[in-house]
Amino acid sequence: MVGQILNRKFTKRLFLFAWAASLLFSQASVYASIFYERNDILYYHPDATESVCNTTLDVTGSNNVEIVLKVLTSAGMSIAQAAGVAGNLVVESGDQNINPAAEEFPGEDRGGKGVVQWTAARWRGQDGLRAFAEHKGTPWQDMNTQMEFILWEVGKGAAWDGKPGGAERRGWEATLNETTPAAAAETWMLRYERPGVPHLDRRISAAERIFSEYGSADLGNVTIGSANCGAGAVNGDIAATAKNLAWPHRVSIERGEGARHGESAAKPEYVKAVEQFHTAINQAMFTDCGVFVSTVMRSSGVDPDYPLRGTSVQLPYLRNSPKYKTFVAASESELLPGDILIRDGHTYIYVGPYTAPKDNQQYKAVGASWFTRPPSGHTLYLSGSNSSDISSSDPFTIARYIGE
Repeated sequence: MVGQILNRKFTKRLFLFAWAASLLFSQASVYASIFYERNDILYYHPDATESVCNTTLDVTGSNNVEIVLKVLTSAGMSIAQAAGVAGNLVVESGDQNINPAAEEFPGEDRGGKGVVQWTAARWRGQDGLRAFAEHKGTPWQDMNTQMEFILWEVGKGAAWDGKPGGAERRGWEATLNETTPAAAAETWMLRYERPGVPHLDRRISAAERIFSEYGSADLGNVTIGSANCGAGAVNGDIAATAKNLAWPHRVSIERGEGARHGESAAKPEYVKAVEQFHTAINQAMFTDCGVFVSTVMRSSGVDPDYPLRGTSVQLPYLRNSPKYKTFVAASESELLPGDILIRDGHTYIYVGPYTAPKDNQQYKAVGASWFTRPPSGHTLYLSGSNSSDISSSDPFTIARYIGE
C-alpha cells in the first residue's frame, strides 16, 4: 500500500513537471513572437537555413577601436557619435581595445557575448548573433562579423536570409541627433544597449578619450551594404524577400482606388515594409506592382536607390544603372530567382517554381496588380499580359542585379 501511494505521488509529480515544462516552452514561443513584433522584425522562420551572402565587411585597422570608428562613420555617423558608440563597446567588452571574444560566462551558453554583450534572443535566437555568424560561415568572435551584425540590427547593413533587419534602428536614429561623444554614449546606451548596470560614467569617459585620440584623424571610408555579395547570392536574397512579402497563392480583390485599398488583403509584413519607405500612402499603394518591387529591393538591402514607384521611372533606371544587366528572355531557362521582369505598365519578380499550400497550385513568380491584387502568387509570362499571348510584340525586360 505504501509503495502504491508513493508511486501515485511520483506519477502525479512527473505529470505536473511535464505540464509545467510544456507551458514554459509555449510561453517562450509567445514571448518570442512578442519580441519580434515589438522590435519590428519582419521576417523569421525556425527552419530557415539558406545562405545568401558571405561576410560583407572586411575592415582593418591598427586596433578594434579604429575598426569601429571606420565602420560607423562610413555608415553615416559623425566621429563624435561613433566615439560615443565605441565608448559603450569598451565598457561592454571590458577591454580598452574592444574585445569581440568577450564572454560574461566563458564557455557557457548564457550571459553576454561579444562587443555588445548580446544576450537572450539577440545572442542565441534565430535572428541573433550566433545564427547570423553561422549563416555567414564565420566565428561569432570575428570583429567584422559583429560590426556587420550591429549594422544589420540598426537597418544599415545587408539583409540575410530574406531579413532586412532594423529592429534596433531607433537607437541608431536617436544617436544621430547627438553632437557630443558624451551625449551619443548615453543615447546609445539607453536606446540600443539597454544594460542592466549602466556605468554611464565609464561609457562617457571612454567615449571622450576615444574622441580626443581620433577626433581629427582621417579614418577613410569602407563599403557598407551588400555590394560585395556575388550575383547569385544577391538574387537568392531578392527572391527570399519577395516571397516573404507576398502571399504564396494568387489573391484577387474587388477593384478599388482608395489610398489604402488592398491593405487588409496584403500580408502584414508587406504593409509594414511599405510604410517604412513611404511617408504618404495613396492611390491603392498596397496593390501597386512597382511599389512591391521597389519595397523588395529596398527592404532586402540590395538596392536602397531603387525608384519607389512607377514603371515609367523604374524601367529607364534599370536600363541605365551599372548595377543591373538587362535583356529580353526567350524562355524561362534564361531566368534566375530574383530577376525583375518589367515593361511600361507592369513589373513583377521571378522566384523560381514553388507550390502554394492554400490552393496547391504551382507558381514561379510573385507580384501585384494595381487596384485588384496585393502581392501574391503571379503567373510567369515573358510578354503580353498573360501566358496565352506569349507571342505579343511587347516583351518584358529582364533586369538582373549584378552589383556595383
